[in-house]
Amino acid sequence: MLQLLTTLTLALGALSAQAAPQDPPAAEEEVVWQDFDGVALIVNDRIVTFRELDALLRDARQEAPATTAEETSALLAQVAENTITKQLQTQAGRELGIPPEAVAQTVERYLSDERRDKTAQETESWLSNEGAGDLGQLRRQVTSELYRTFWVQGETGRGVSWGRSYRDRYVRPGQLHEAYVVNETLLSDPNTYRLQFLVLPTAAWGDPDTAREALQDFRTQIEGGADMGALVDEFGAALRETRGITDWLTEPGINDEAVRAFVEGASEGALSPVLEFRTPGGEAEGFQLVRVVARIEGQGAPSFQDAQLQTRLEDLIQSRWDEARLTTASDRLWKTGYIRGPSRLQIMPPWVRRSQLTPGR
Repeated sequence: MLQLLTTLTLALGALSAQAAPQDPPAAEEEVVWQDFDGVALIVNDRIVTFRELDALLRDARQEAPATTAEETSALLAQVAENTITKQLQTQAGRELGIPPEAVAQTVERYLSDERRDKTAQETESWLSNEGAGDLGQLRRQVTSELYRTFWVQGETGRGVSWGRSYRDRYVRPGQLHEAYVVNETLLSDPNTYRLQFLVLPTAAWGDPDTAREALQDFRTQIEGGADMGALVDEFGAALRETRGITDWLTEPGINDEAVRAFVEGASEGALSPVLEFRTPGGEAEGFQLVRVVARIEGQGAPSFQDAQLQTRLEDLIQSRWDEARLTTASDRLWKTGYIRGPSRLQIMPPWVRRSQLTPGR
């Protein structure tokens, strides 16, 4: 759909550049018959039927299966919120004053290009993949999404194909450098390891001193050439199915502080001293030996002068701006719109939901 909208908006820009009225009228939505089985939502002058909402819920369930009544209720609330937001954004796009004939020509050109050289069966499959029962429904879907895209472009200033946006998208050098400093750790590639563990729980050896002495003896044997994997098979309490060897682990992904401190300066083949083994809650549970099976040296963050890095940082900053601007603009549409639904469908404004998801609130 993103590629489709890019194509359509570019085509519209070419059309509208030819001649644009000084004060174009707002677009009128095509009036069509629709199956009616009750009003689920009223969004300004647009209704969403229960049949439409049910179809959207079925699509959402394919991506986020709901197995309990609570999960179903939460999913329905999210679908209703998304539906209302899209309706508001589409309506706002229709009020931008874009000549409807230019939009219609752009959509027809796209549909004609897509249908060209398709057999009847291929056309039916294409419509099904687009979630449309017929060409008329697809035409309305594409037109609505196109108007919504115009609104998004106007609010973010990204890829504007009609008129001019008042949004400033220029990332200042100081903002770019701040993003580099804040994200320098994330921009680097950490060291990566495959480790081998021999873990002796205290409970299996009676007391901590006995477990520690046994593991120290095993360490001496390994230094003398004994097979650490064989010791894991016979005495180990973890990873026995792989002879104690882990998958690849990044240095920040090693949660055990003692193990992480050991591997930081360890070379391939190095064997740790006897280390305490603790549960994720920090409770001492036994002792462990760690051997570095393999190590891949990481790379530091690229230089700030790297052109590709600056492009990535610029995109990151602009994407965050876009998200914040769309959130604010969408909230404004909610607050000024007429939104109604049945009492059994609890419609929660997006800012209320966000406040509930924020820790400490």
